Amino acid sequence: MTARKARIAPRLVPRGQRVLLGGRQLPLILIRRSPEQLGYLFSKARAEDGCAYCLCTGAHGTRPRLVIRARAGRFHLAGWPGEGGQHASHCDFYKLDGEELSGRPAPSDGAIIESDTGTRIRLSIPLTLTTDTGSAPPSPTAGLGDTSTRRALGLLGLTHFLWEEAQLNQWRQPWGSQRNWRTCHLRLHDLLPECTINAQPLQTSLYVVPAFRPQTKAVHQAHFARFCQHLTQRSKGARRALILGELKNIEPSPYGHRIGLRHLAKGLYVSTRLLDRIKRSYVAAFAAASGSRARRIALLAVEQRPRSRVLTVVDAAFMLTNRNYLPVESSYELRMADALTDAGRRMIKPLRWDHRDAVFPDFVLIDTNPPTFVEVYGIRGRASYDARKRIKQITYQEQGRSVLAWEVAHAMPDVSRPARQAPPS
Repeated sequence: MTARKARIAPRLVPRGQRVLLGGRQLPLILIRRSPEQLGYLFSKARAEDGCAYCLCTGAHGTRPRLVIRARAGRFHLAGWPGEGGQHASHCDFYKLDGEELSGRPAPSDGAIIESDTGTRIRLSIPLTLTTDTGSAPPSPTAGLGDTSTRRALGLLGLTHFLWEEAQLNQWRQPWGSQRNWRTCHLRLHDLLPECTINAQPLQTSLYVVPAFRPQTKAVHQAHFARFCQHLTQRSKGARRALILGELKNIEPSPYGHRIGLRHLAKGLYVSTRLLDRIKRSYVAAFAAASGSRARRIALLAVEQRPRSRVLTVVDAAFMLTNRNYLPVESSYELRMADALTDAGRRMIKPLRWDHRDAVFPDFVLIDTNPPTFVEVYGIRGRASYDARKRIKQITYQEQGRSVLAWEVAHAMPDVSRPARQAPPS
């Protein structure tokens, strides 16, 4: 590709967040929309600078670096590891810095390895089985429990990875906005070509259920059929795959129980014993108190036994979210998330990944300077919870944190942004 092909007519350049790429300032939306037209600039930036630069902080601010990745001939920009906090809070590449605000494994753990060619993920559940029968019982803790010493992600950790990378654990929309599953699918689907999982392409190992639309029904059905066909190819042993979608219902069936996902006609089947274990492990996701405002995201590991058309669930993770698909961990957090999004607050939900005992703020408001920690204190009379709550309060006080706290025994405080404080740049 020549420099001439990278020339963009000024009248066609949209406004918005900008990036310095190979000496040219370009809108991020244009780079994401048409990377194939900018191959020369990507190559030049790699050769001369080793990176691109984000211009979110303005003319007089620092220019945070951006990683240039290339996979299958397609270029892609990503945030520079460990430098997410250098971006402006409104920037697409902004991330909370500090291990205390994310359960993401350290690079030395080997569970997630990022490079110029993409991201390699090691999953604790095998996706290829070498048994003759093609079926093996799942590990009792394959997707659950304490994984602090594990050098592989469980299913919950993988769900949180996807949500963080797609920025679905963030809310930056103005007052009155809503996020639907179509938006979630588009963001998640865009991640797949950049990743491998257990040495397999993630886009052939993970099916993200697309939003149903009559005009694309046939295309999506054909795509899912090809995905399922992947499970029947047994030259190197039985195969497993992953399906990510929003839970619709769980009903009794001759196979145990049928798990229905929204926008997907085909049911998935799970044994009663495994379902009971899953429900015990993901109590918040199945709690009746969450009500109709809640959404439940399911990441299911499935296999298809020989001479069977039934997709059998061998392990699963479930994540509770509010109506805008922002993750929450309790019905009280759900109410707070709804209140914050309704108020148009910009925020990030720190995710635990596989570290279930990690202590994080429930939300972090990024439309104040400095950011405000949000805490929802919902459990009363439990000694371990009270002790952890006290540790949090002391830590925040020592760090000089601004905290918005809600003791659920009392009315929810005002969550609107103070008018006297301008949002950070």
